[in-house]
Amino acid sequence: MNLELEQFLNENKKLSGVLSECPFSIAIYKADGTPDFANKALNKLWNVDEATSQYLLQHYNLLHDEQLKNNGQMEFILNALKGEITWIPPIKYDFTQTSEIQNTNLRIFWVRSVIYPVFNDKKEVTHLVLMSEDFTERMDFEENLKHFNEILTKRVEEEVANSKRKDEIIAEQSRMAAIVDTLGVISHHWRQPLNSLHWLIQDLEYAYEQDEVNKDYIEQMMTHSKELIHQMSEIINDFRKYLSKPEQDNFYLKEFLKNDIENFIIEQTKNNKQIQLFFSGEDNFKVFGSKDAFIRILRSLLENAIGVLRERNVEEGKIFISTISYLERREVIIQIEDNGGGISDKNFKKIFDPYFSTKKEKNGHGLGLFMAKMIVEKNMDGSLSVTNSKNGAVFSIQLRIIE
Repeated sequence: MNLELEQFLNENKKLSGVLSECPFSIAIYKADGTPDFANKALNKLWNVDEATSQYLLQHYNLLHDEQLKNNGQMEFILNALKGEITWIPPIKYDFTQTSEIQNTNLRIFWVRSVIYPVFNDKKEVTHLVLMSEDFTERMDFEENLKHFNEILTKRVEEEVANSKRKDEIIAEQSRMAAIVDTLGVISHHWRQPLNSLHWLIQDLEYAYEQDEVNKDYIEQMMTHSKELIHQMSEIINDFRKYLSKPEQDNFYLKEFLKNDIENFIIEQTKNNKQIQLFFSGEDNFKVFGSKDAFIRILRSLLENAIGVLRERNVEEGKIFISTISYLERREVIIQIEDNGGGISDKNFKKIFDPYFSTKKEKNGHGLGLFMAKMIVEKNMDGSLSVTNSKNGAVFSIQLRIIE
């Protein structure tokens, strides 16, 4: 041991005892790298007995340690020799690879250290006090945690990929189911005009046998046939628009209702002045969705309301269009209410079914309530529902407010 250090420790027996019994690993090195002192905790860290510890004190040199040079730790020691208190990041140290002590029975472990320089009266660094702690358990835990995270990440990626494939399959199945449902609805709507065409052809045969076929008869038959074929063509166009996802062109609600829909009502009721239209709600919100799709939805609902008022011979037919905003939820409700008496209990649960109709005359098609509901929910991220008021049916469309 260095004479000055030995003298200092001898004069400070209590300090010497504290250093020896301290639970932290402490080693004191001379400025040339040779060890001068090692406490019991350091022997425990190295897993050596007192005899081996003395052997290390005689043969080991901190500045000649190849492992410290190879893993970049030597620069921290050199900084300490310049007089700086230096923290050394955790390193995995294998004493069996150190040339001076490779024949000793030492362990491999992770260690984290801090170096304190000791100065003489001339402010020269004479010793380095190296305090170390065993970081093996912590680093092993982090290594296991890292390995576990890698496995978990891989499994999550696999599950996400599997889920994506499942979603694609479900989406394809949903698309096919939608096509099947749509074909079923088209066939349902085509049944009436096809049946009418069938009777026209049969009537033509009968009229020919009765010698009733003349120019007027042919013209009437042609006109009626063209109307039926046009009706079937419109059915296809409506369903084609339904199947194609409309482009999202978010629109201002008030401007849309006051312009497009008001003009539509005027056109539909020009031959029936008994139906009046009322608007309420002044807020002009921009809503999420397709304006073209929303036009088709509202026209379908308005056609339905007008049809009910006419069918039930309501003397003073009224249609109320109102908007109710819920800014905290960023949504707006558009309500279409008529005074046609409402929907009967037996029809209420079936009102949105694809094949259901309350019309006595099967000469209308439009989008239908089924398709209107599907467009709102699938393409506009909203909802369509119905209730009865004291006046009649109230259809409510919920949409997201954009601004």
